[in-house]
Amino acid sequence: MLSNPFYCGMMRSKGKIYNGNHKQIISKTLFDKIQETLQEKLHPKKKTLMFPIRGLVKCADCNCMYTASRKKGHDYYYCTNGKGNCNSHKSYLREKDLYKKLIPVLEKIALDKDEIELLYLAAKEKTEKETGYFDVTLENLREEENNILKRQKKLLDIFLDDSISKEVHDKKNLEIENEKIMLQKQISEIEYKNKQAVSTLEPTKKLFLDCVIWSKEFLALSPEKKQNVVHEVLWNLSVKDKNIVNYQLKSPYSLIANIPENADLHTKLGD
Repeated sequence: MLSNPFYCGMMRSKGKIYNGNHKQIISKTLFDKIQETLQEKLHPKKKTLMFPIRGLVKCADCNCMYTASRKKGHDYYYCTNGKGNCNSHKSYLREKDLYKKLIPVLEKIALDKDEIELLYLAAKEKTEKETGYFDVTLENLREEENNILKRQKKLLDIFLDDSISKEVHDKKNLEIENEKIMLQKQISEIEYKNKQAVSTLEPTKKLFLDCVIWSKEFLALSPEKKQNVVHEVLWNLSVKDKNIVNYQLKSPYSLIANIPENADLHTKLGD
């Protein structure tokens, strides 16, 4: 019944489908969705296991990548032994244990939430002052640009009145044009700095807060998010005797980790 096109206003005869004269009960779109669902049930897609850290961890003994497999309901990571001479090849590290060993690494890039808020407010105040300075500077530069345009127009009027020769006009106009281009370049740079100062503040705060969330809630994240976090933060992650023995933090997380823990707020704001 579910595969019968009669209900969407068509007829099937000897394998061929025709438009019917009867009133349809369901839309053709719904009928097609039903057929897709039936096909999925007849040919279900094979489920592949998700190992979030696979491809992101190396063996410290032989430098081969770790792979993963599921045994008796638990996921394990182990060296692929691609070179055939690894002593750690038969050492299996349970996925949950690997996650727990990653938390101290993530804690190195997590500042206190209250401190992040103070840093944000201080940076915001600093940005607002800079923005005010930029606005005043831009206003002066645009006024100067307007004066240059007036001078250029006046020069053209003098030339059209035959008060100066074309040679004199062209020479003076070139000087003014160069002056205008330099000024416009300066305006463009200040506008860019102004835009950058404002646009980077919120994303920077979010980055700091994400670090806090990752350090405290990493175990509760979905497999996909765990994979994204490790890929985003770390590289050269290696394991030996079921312990993380080497890793490097990507930028900007390496910069955050290098901020002294006992530094005052002014120092941290500068860093």
